[in-house]
Amino acid sequence: MKKKKLLVKVGVSFFALTLFATICLMGFTDESDAKTLKIGAVWGLTGPGSEIQIIMSQGEELCRDWINAKGGVTVKGEKYQIELITEDVKGTPDGAVTSANKLVHQDKVKFVTGLTVPFLAEAVASVTEPNKIAYWASTFDTMTPKNAYSVSAYTTYVSYKPIIYDYLQKTYPNLKKVAMTEILDPIVQRVAAVGREEIKKRGLTYVGNVQYPFGSQDYYNVLNKVLTYKPEILDINLEWPGGAGALAKQARELGFNGPIMGNSPWDPIFVRDKIGSKEYATDMFFPSFEAASAGADIPPMAKTIIKQWTDKHKTPCIIEVFRGWDPLYTLVQAIEAAQSLDPTDVIKTFEKMKTVDTSQGVSKIGGLKTYGHNHMTLQPCPLTRLNKGQIEFLGWNEIVVP
Repeated sequence: MKKKKLLVKVGVSFFALTLFATICLMGFTDESDAKTLKIGAVWGLTGPGSEIQIIMSQGEELCRDWINAKGGVTVKGEKYQIELITEDVKGTPDGAVTSANKLVHQDKVKFVTGLTVPFLAEAVASVTEPNKIAYWASTFDTMTPKNAYSVSAYTTYVSYKPIIYDYLQKTYPNLKKVAMTEILDPIVQRVAAVGREEIKKRGLTYVGNVQYPFGSQDYYNVLNKVLTYKPEILDINLEWPGGAGALAKQARELGFNGPIMGNSPWDPIFVRDKIGSKEYATDMFFPSFEAASAGADIPPMAKTIIKQWTDKHKTPCIIEVFRGWDPLYTLVQAIEAAQSLDPTDVIKTFEKMKTVDTSQGVSKIGGLKTYGHNHMTLQPCPLTRLNKGQIEFLGWNEIVVP
């Protein structure tokens, strides 16, 4: 198969260049005169998906250590060392509300970061918005004009769908019949609905779907039902990485040999290991990347993060590390651009910024027409395929969210 790489070409803002150069050149500084900037962090450290969110939290801690070692955050000539106050949302909306209330009312933070799960991010925002606290989620998929103080460090899951279906049609032109598996969650339903629009638009055939509760691990009943539709293609939409691996493995065990696609940025190594078999870990693709397979196409900041992670943890750096790093990294850039620790000033400054540096390269900021404000970081979309146990990087794709 011939790979075609679609590289994103965006202009680097003066601020992003200045910040990156300044941080890199400052070196280690005397922290004795630095003040402290408390930033709240919310992650699901227990409950469904916790094995991945723990890694995201560790990625954010790595970003904190890196920024502090380079001098911290500078506002009006004063330096601030970042103190992360991390709370476990326990994988539930009630846990997210409790964590956010503690951070806002007890710890008195002005900035909160974290979470990729839409309904958990909504729960945090229900506390941060009325209190005018800036909330920098990793992914905030349900943003509306009412989210005046919320920012998404990554684009929405919906925006990946056209890229996934582009690759499907180019690679498997003779396959037409698509079935879906869907978690019972409003955001997954919205993502799946966009997928059905792509199917119709491209002249493919939608044969049916099966829905199931969030946090499932036994997919045999789900798959036995969905395979009665006799699909040639299986779109599993959004799943946790462990769930995606288990679902793919069980689908292969039940005899499904067609391509399996999803639009969640699962780490390729993690998913492959969950599948466990080279024979089963094939014809599966999703918006993600892995350092070794991407090679020279790894963005500069990603290289820095990989080195920081491997030096500290002595384990491979998977994509969830980046999803923990970016909320704090992009927030700090907005704070320094605003030269203020007032959440309103920082939000208004971010809205006017054209680009911001991220783990996946310099990224545009957008979303005004779609979400009512420019609070969306449009990180380039990587695409990766598992093929007979091998990880194949397929290139970077531009995300467009007007």
